[in-house]
Order: sequence, then structure tokens, then C-alpha cells
Amino acid sequence: MAHSTDPSITIQLAMPEDIDGILSLEAESKIARGGLLVSSLTSEYLSAIFNELPLIISLRHVPHNDTTGVRSMACMFSGCWAQAQIPPFDTRLLESMEGMFSGCYGLITVPLLNTEAVQRMTYTFSGCYRLMNLPALPVGNVSDFNGVFSSCVGLAWAPLQGIATTISFWGCALSKAAILTIFQNLAYVSNGQSIDVGSNSGTNELSTADLAAAAVRDLIAQPADDFNAAAQRVLNKNAELYRRLA
Repeated sequence: MAHSTDPSITIQLAMPEDIDGILSLEAESKIARGGLLVSSLTSEYLSAIFNELPLIISLRHVPHNDTTGVRSMACMFSGCWAQAQIPPFDTRLLESMEGMFSGCYGLITVPLLNTEAVQRMTYTFSGCYRLMNLPALPVGNVSDFNGVFSSCVGLAWAPLQGIATTISFWGCALSKAAILTIFQNLAYVSNGQSIDVGSNSGTNELSTADLAAAAVRDLIAQPADDFNAAAQRVLNKNAELYRRLA
């Protein structure tokens, strides 16, 4: 049994037949000839633990580990191009998923993770162009979605729950039904939000009424005396889109 510099992370040296790659916490270990099987991941931060794994041969199967207490998985699988699936990690305390799956272009879907505590999802799925669908992940506490679905050209279903800040689904493969489901699951907010669903297969099928229904979730939390001003703001913001759909 070997130990990393972090006493809370235990690494078991092995030659696992079901792992097509090398798992390591140190960059130099990624060029070792043997295999490293992570048997216990109890650190609070697992950022970039598998990052740059494709320098050798990318991870295809991830062993199930105890991730109770983990708060950051930022860039955890970044660049693992052959990764097709992940186990249902315990993510109840997770706060950061920044770049967690960026560059995982073999990834097709993810399990239903508990993302209620997650605050940052910047570039989480960036470059996952084979990603097809996501479960109903609760994202009401996320404050930054910058680049979350960048280059996710195959994403056809993403019913995120409680979106409360600006997010872009531009260039995905969402149908009208998928877009309306996203609209229906938006949080009621008072500080304004922008949902970009341009260049999807269902974008041109949206009616003015569909867009207005989504906008109401931004308006309904406004004080009554501010409603008219808020309504005009939404109309102005979407004037060009309304014109093209008319």
C-alpha cells in the first residue's frame, strides 16, 4: 500500500484488468509502467486527480469510491477522452464542478448526481461533443455556468432544475420540447437571467408565446410597481429574436 502526500488519500498499487489507463495523483506517476488503482478517495478536494490522463491511455472505467465529504471535483476528469461513463459518486457536499468533464468527448451521459450544493459549473461539460443527455440535475445554487455546454453539439436533453442565473445552450441539439422543458424548470428570480438557446434544432420552432412564458419567470418576482419597466426590458432584450420568429 502506498500513500500520497495527502494522508487522507490512499492509493493501492495494482494491475487492474478493468482499467484502461493509469490513475495517479502526481504527474510523474502518469508515466509509470504499472497501474494505480484508487481505492479510497476521501480527500476534500479531488481537483484534477485524473487530469491529462490521455498522455498515456485514457480512463474508460472509474472504480466506485467513497467521495463523502468531497467539496471540489474541479477538472477531475478533464481530458479523459475515452471516458464513457462514471459511477454515481456521493456529491451531496460538492461545491465545484468547474471543468470536471471538459474534453471528455467519449462521455454520453452522467448519472443523477446530487448537485444541490454546487455553486460553480464553468466549462463542466465543455468539449463533450458526444454527450447526448443529462438527468434532472438540481442547479439552483449555481452562480456561474460560463461555457458549461460549450461544443456540446450532440446534447439533446438537459432538464436542469432551478436555473437561476445566465446560461447558454447555444449550438446544442435541443428540440423544441427539450427547450420548453428547460424553460419550465427555470427558477423564479428577481435579478434577471439570460437563457441562450440559439442554433438548436428546436430554436426556430419556438413561438413568441413560448419565449414570453419563459420571460415571465424573470418578471414574476418583480415588485408590482416595477412590472411594466421589467416587461419593457424583456421585450427590448428579445426584440430581434421576436422579429425573426414573426
